Amino acid sequence: METLKTVPLSHIAPDPNQPRQEFDPAELALLKESIEKHGVMNPLIVEKKGDKYLIVDGERRFRASTALKLKELPVVIISGNDEEMRLIKRFHLQEQHKGWTLFDKAMAVSDLQKKQHLTIDELAAVLGLKRATVNDYMTMLTLSARVRSFAQEKRLPFVYLSALGYMMKRLEDKNLVKPLENAMMQKIEDGLVQVAGDIDKYTVAIRLGGDKIAEKIIKQANYTPAQAGRETNTDSLLGHRRFMIVARNAAKLAAFGMKVKSAQHLNSDQVKDLKALKQVLDKYLDESPV
Repeated sequence: METLKTVPLSHIAPDPNQPRQEFDPAELALLKESIEKHGVMNPLIVEKKGDKYLIVDGERRFRASTALKLKELPVVIISGNDEEMRLIKRFHLQEQHKGWTLFDKAMAVSDLQKKQHLTIDELAAVLGLKRATVNDYMTMLTLSARVRSFAQEKRLPFVYLSALGYMMKRLEDKNLVKPLENAMMQKIEDGLVQVAGDIDKYTVAIRLGGDKIAEKIIKQANYTPAQAGRETNTDSLLGHRRFMIVARNAAKLAAFGMKVKSAQHLNSDQVKDLKALKQVLDKYLDESPV
């Protein structure tokens, strides 16, 4: 149930468990200017807690309004939520905001897991996210504050950050984490790393070649992902990974085809292609040590 009304600003309180703790001063200044001219156009979403209204969505509007010393604010009051549902609703509302960073989202996911004692699978289910995406968010949180600041400044995409997190997890010597983070930021800055796949190639090279590869990444400014790949033959493992993704999808499609009896539409050329594929797969399996 939701109720729209106006309440005194003094009765509204920020959520102390809000994962987003940093707000861009420039954006707040612009919002303050807009509210001063036009008022609060979008009501805050709040939940009644005792004699206060706890903010579920709209803390930036609350902060700007507080700075303007407004007396009251329009709010939508939601009710009937337990703690888990409130955290889930807050996540989905706030992830739509332009100002909400990837790390804010990751903190919200982690916060929900800790408070509700959820497994990764349960967390993915309640948020409607893929299990791999939830794992990626958790991995991002292992990165240092300096990397987080760099990521926001450079507007690094999600795949870069999750890839960097997995790279740090591959290190045997955790004393190398900070210098490796610094080296990777520099390589991104210099353009030596241009896509997330370059980070993956370094990570696989560390997996195959150990910390000595990480030390080369740290010490050699011009040590490229391609060099690391050649030294450790990463193309073999990366090629296998890509192959298995395709193979799993093909298996699902074949199962669906059998279910709807699509094989009846095969022509002679298509049968020949599938038999050739079967021969290649048999040879591929013959090379397996298992």
